[in-house]
Formats: sequence, C-alpha cells, structure tokens
Amino acid sequence: MVERVEPRSALARAGIQAGDRLLTWERRPNSPTDLQGARGSIGSVFDWMWLTVEQAPRGALVLTGERDGETTVFEVLEGSWEADVRPAMSQALLARHLTGKDLATQGNSVEGVRRWREAIQLAEEEDHWSLQCWLFLRIGEVLAAAGEDPSDVIQQAFTIARDPASQVAVREAAGEFYSGLDDVEAAESHFRAGLELSQAVWGESLQVAHGRRLLGKAAWQRGELAQAKGHFSKALEIQLKLSPSSLATAESLNALGTVAAMRGELRSASKFFRRGLRIKEDLEPESLSVAYSLNNLGALALDRGDLQEAAGYLERALQIKQDLAPQSATVAESLDNLGGLTASQGDLELAQEYWRRSLAIRENLPGEQLLVADSLNNLGIAAFERGSLELAGRHWQEAVHIKQRLAPASLSLAHSLNNLGELAHRRGRLELAAQYYEEALRIKEMRAPAGLDVAFSLHNLGLLAAVRQQPETAKRYFEKALEIRSELVPGSSLEADSLSRLALLHEKNGRPDLAEDYLDRSLRALDQQISKLGGSPDAKGRLRARHKSIYRHSVRLQVDLNNPEKAFALLERSRGQSFLELLAEREIDFSADLPAGLESARSRNSALYDRTVEELATLSPFDEEQRVQELLGEQRMLRRERQRIAQEIRRAAPRLAALHYPQTLDFEAARQALDGTAAMLSYSVGEERTDLFIVSKDSGLNVKKIGLGEEELRSHVERFRELIRLSVPGSQRGARV
Repeated sequence: MVERVEPRSALARAGIQAGDRLLTWERRPNSPTDLQGARGSIGSVFDWMWLTVEQAPRGALVLTGERDGETTVFEVLEGSWEADVRPAMSQALLARHLTGKDLATQGNSVEGVRRWREAIQLAEEEDHWSLQCWLFLRIGEVLAAAGEDPSDVIQQAFTIARDPASQVAVREAAGEFYSGLDDVEAAESHFRAGLELSQAVWGESLQVAHGRRLLGKAAWQRGELAQAKGHFSKALEIQLKLSPSSLATAESLNALGTVAAMRGELRSASKFFRRGLRIKEDLEPESLSVAYSLNNLGALALDRGDLQEAAGYLERALQIKQDLAPQSATVAESLDNLGGLTASQGDLELAQEYWRRSLAIRENLPGEQLLVADSLNNLGIAAFERGSLELAGRHWQEAVHIKQRLAPASLSLAHSLNNLGELAHRRGRLELAAQYYEEALRIKEMRAPAGLDVAFSLHNLGLLAAVRQQPETAKRYFEKALEIRSELVPGSSLEADSLSRLALLHEKNGRPDLAEDYLDRSLRALDQQISKLGGSPDAKGRLRARHKSIYRHSVRLQVDLNNPEKAFALLERSRGQSFLELLAEREIDFSADLPAGLESARSRNSALYDRTVEELATLSPFDEEQRVQELLGEQRMLRRERQRIAQEIRRAAPRLAALHYPQTLDFEAARQALDGTAAMLSYSVGEERTDLFIVSKDSGLNVKKIGLGEEELRSHVERFRELIRLSVPGSQRGARV
C-alpha cells in the first residue's frame, strides 16, 4: 500500500497516489541486452524494496494495482522511485500501526513501540509474517534513533523473514541502524551478510551492486578510503552493465567522487561528480537529487579555493531546495555550506547570518537536535575566528551537551570535543586542551581507526606537545599522523603539513639534514596536491598562500645551510609561479611574435587534447577499457608533442613563451635578466627573521639576515602608514615621513 509519493518523482509522474495498492510489475524488452524483459508479483513490502533496487533502474516498468476497488495500470519511466509504502493489513492492524507511528513521530517512542508490539501479536494470529517482520524493523529504527541497541528486534525480524528479499532487507536495515549508532563494525557485518546472500541468490545483479555500495559506505565511515573506493568501483562496474544511465549509477559516481575528494584527488572527484550530475539532470532536472550533486561540486570548488565557482553551485543548489522543500533540513544544510563559503572569503558577519538562518530552521524541525548542534558548532567557529572566545566556548559547550545526550561516543561528538580542545589551546590551558584532544582521539580510534579523523587528532596532539616542549612526544604523534595520511591521501596538503612539522622538530633537534629531507618531501606533496586541483591559477595560488610557512621554512633552512641559490629558487618558486600562471591564463595577444606554422600546431594540439579529455569523461573504465587506453595513449603522445612545440616557441618567440609556458627564475636566470646597473631585491619574511636576497649581474647573489619577524615588521609598517595618514604636507612630521 502506498502511503506517500514524492512529488515530481517517476512514480508521481506515472499517476500513482497515496492509497493505491500495487500488485504486479512488468519490464518490457527495451535494449539489445534485455531482449526478454521480466515480470513478477508484489506480494510484500520486501518485494517492493527488491523491485526498486533490481528492476526500476533498468528502464520503464508497468505496474498494476487497485484504486478504490478498480484495477489500475501505471507506466513508470526511469527516475526516482521515492515513496513510503507499507504492507496491506486489516483495519484492526492498521489502527494499531498508525497509532504507534503517530506516537513515535511525536517523541513518545516507548508507547509507540508498545502499540507496534500489539500489532505484531495480532499479525502473528493472522499468520502475516511479512507484516511482523516489517514492524520489527520499524521498532529497530526507533530504538536506534534513540541511541538504544536494536539487536533483539533485528534477530526477531530475521527469524521471521521467510524469503531472500526479506532476509536481505533485514540485514541492510540492521546495517543502517548500527551505522547511525556509529557502530561501524556491526554495520559492516550485517551489510556483508546481506551482500553474500544477494550474491548466492541473484548472482551479478543490481541488488549485489547495492550491497557493495552499503559496504563502501561502512568502509568510508571507518576511514578506510581504499576499501570504500574498491566497493564503490565494483558497484559501478555492475551498474554500467545493467543500468548505465540510472540514478543508482549516478549515486555510485557521486560516492566515488566523495572518496576521491577525501583522498585529495580533486580533479578525479570533479569528473565523477559531473558524470553523476549529467545523469541526474537528464532524469530528474531541477530535483533535490540534482541539488545534492550541485552541493558536492560547490564543496569541491571550495576545497580547491575556487570561491566564485563554489558560490555558483551552492547558490543554485539552495534555490532548488527552497523551491521544492522550503524551511527543510536540506535547506539548512545549504545555508551551512554558504556560511562556510563566505567565511572562507573573510566575511564572518555574512557567514554568521547564514548559520543563524540554518539554526532557526533546525530549531523548528522535530527530532533534529543533532543538526541544531551542528549549527551551534558553526556559530562557534565564527565567534572563534573573530576572537570572541567566550561566545565560541558557549556555542561549542552547548553542542557537546546535545551530542553527549543524543549521540554519545559518536564521531560528531569527537569533532566538537576537538573544537573545545582548540579553544583551550588558544587560551593557553594546555592540560585541558590535552584532555579534550585525547577524548576526541579515543572516540575516533574506536569508531574509525586509522582514518583521516584519527590523523587530525594525532596532528593536534603533536602541535600541543611541541608547545609544551615535549619534542619526542610531538614526534611520535606527527609520525603516526603522517603514516595514516601517506596511506590514505598521499601527495596531499595534509601529508605536506605532517612532513613540515617533523622537519621543524628535526631542525630544532640539530638534524638539518633530516629537516631538509622532510621539507623536500613536503614540497613535493604540496606540488602534487596543486597539480590535482584543477580550477584556476587563482585557486592554486591560494593553496600555496595557505601553506606559505612550508616555503618560508625551506628558504630559511637553505640559507642556514649556506645554499643561497637553492634558497632563492625556492623563494621564487613559492611566489613567482602563481603570478606566472595567472599571466598565462590572460588573453594577451603575442601571436605576431609567433611563426604561423607554430601557432597552427599549438592550436591543433590544444584542440585534440581537449577532445580526448571530453571523450574520456563520457566513457566507462570497465565496459570501454580498450577505447580508454587508446585515448590515454593519445594524450601521452599529445603531451610529448606539446613539450616539443613549447621548446620551439621559446626559441622563436620568447615573450609569448614566458606567458604560455611559464618557468620560475633560478638565480642564474635572474642574474642574466639584469643589466649591469640594476639589482633585484627579494624578501622572505619569517616568524623570527627576514632574509633579503640581493641579485646583481656583477656581484652575484648576497643574502642578508634581518632580525625582524613578520609580526614586528607588520607593526612597523602599520605605524608608518599611520604616520602617513596623520602627516600634514610641509610640517616637521611630514618631512620625517
């Protein structure tokens, strides 16, 4: 029996309404790989669940049923099958079920569960096993939502289940319950049991792909990104064979994009998200599903530092959500994301306004106290960044109290405890900070051992130990964090941060050789992250700016090691490359400098390469592996050709080459660019001192160490600017200025 149909879904477009009873289904032959079609009956709610997973994604279905005693036929095209259904039942059973449902929805779960148990006893008398099983799962859902152990009702449901569809449904529901309780090990055990049963009964099927996705989600929740990627990839492989343009396939693409983003593979993540979005826009344009994909692309652009692109995606997602689900939890989520964007842009007042609007929505939604805690957490971040530490503490403490009550020992609670640790750290209450950090780490190691969240806590504890002058303890924490990050996100800014911290410890410990090695590795990891960003040169420049301390440390170390030329090259690499990349993007026309043949070869090479990129984005790595390999080979050939063309352009048109094929200047190149009377001054401003590099054609390279760090230098500059503002032309102060 249909209880609710999501507006604008494929079911709603087919004319299905609440109150309809659905009885049979048929999938007619619709492709060269589906010459026979399929048909069956809908004898239980578990048959319906299997139908939505196994048959709906394959193409259009014809459903037959009853409405007001009359036979009805519905043709359901591809798209979302989002609806609430229940078993058909007698009036006596229905009355008890609806009463239990209303009580549970109103927060009286104890009385609601009692009414459902009464219905189960009555269903047993009627030998209505599927209804009994389904009601046990409803009880399990309510218990898990209240943080209680649902194991007894899960076992009762599984004992009653009589066919593979119901048995798999019980396993998958149990996995979802335990996933919500952050008991990832139990969740994974149930998901795996469901998958094994699906494989035994149905072989390679969309139900198996669904089971793979659930296992991938559990691995992701545990922080095992490589395992998650493996499960999602296997799910996608099946889906590309059986339902290549379905929403389920789009969700697997989205899951792979999420894993890629967490691993720092932002270019790959973008491709997965865009492929998924194309499917969704074809099947469900301007739907909530499309809004979720836009939201992912916006978050990805934000991670890359492409704030303008992020704003476009996030604002469009918010507009769709406000049109379809105003004042809903998903609207609050988009407001949260836009708050994060504006905070990244430095506008904390506007960020705070977004987060307050999100909080106002969540406070009016029943059963959404954990989301209220998330909004309080964000408002705490805004206060913390503005320096309002007292207000930040109040927001974060309130968030922790909610989570301790509703989600004890959850990863969400661990994140809030970590915030309180940072607050205590900022206030100099180092012992209290350590307590918060250690409790957060304990929860993370229990819920997601060896995950990125664990590495984050280890890194924070390392920072704290360094401040407390405990270098060996700090080293152990940083090394553990590095081990996890190098495994899960190699070649990322996270790995670069861990390496740079270890470099600093080795330098202070009198081992500049080890410090140099760690810094070199840190810079390589950072360069790999930048190469995977995609997006504009502005985004790459912003990432370099956020990690400027690594470059500064490297420059200072090379100066101290008496390697001034290497120090100069590092300085120009950190500062000049972003500027050159930005220039290269501008449409400055130096084509007059370039011989016609080279201009034609360059344009042709770019066009051919773009064509291979576009075609690769549309291909399945599994079904079309041969063509994928052919295109990758073409790309390698085109890259070699591009390098040859660049070399010829550098010889024939140096001005154009300097923009389109930018290269940072090392010391010798900088010296040769100067005339005999000019000198180049380049500064590296660190925390404790400033290194001044002086380059001239005749005198070579000299480095002066100035005992003035960034904070003191900034103070001098601000005082000087104030003198300029207050000076009167012709006065004694004006003359001094």
